[in-house]
Amino acid sequence: MVEDYPSYLRLLLPPTFIDSFGAEGATELCETLAVNTVLTALEISIKHICDKGATALSEMLAVNTVLTALVLENNSIRDAGATELSNALATNTVLTEL
Repeated sequence: MVEDYPSYLRLLLPPTFIDSFGAEGATELCETLAVNTVLTALEISIKHICDKGATALSEMLAVNTVLTALVLENNSIRDAGATELSNALATNTVLTEL
């Protein structure tokens, strides 16, 4: 879990974001994280991220060079989204926790 990395700069989105985050929120966040040089841990569990959001995360993971921990528990990511994430991990050499 992200809590295991107290010295890392991390972003934990509170439960109040559950209904309003979704794929659109994930896409907007990933556009920012693609050029991120600071944030090393991100927890976006229970945010209704679906395959479209997983695709945005995959695109971000392909270019992000500092994010080492990403927690995605309890989202709506299905086989297609999981495949996209898997493909991104083939080129990402920094992420150590998913």
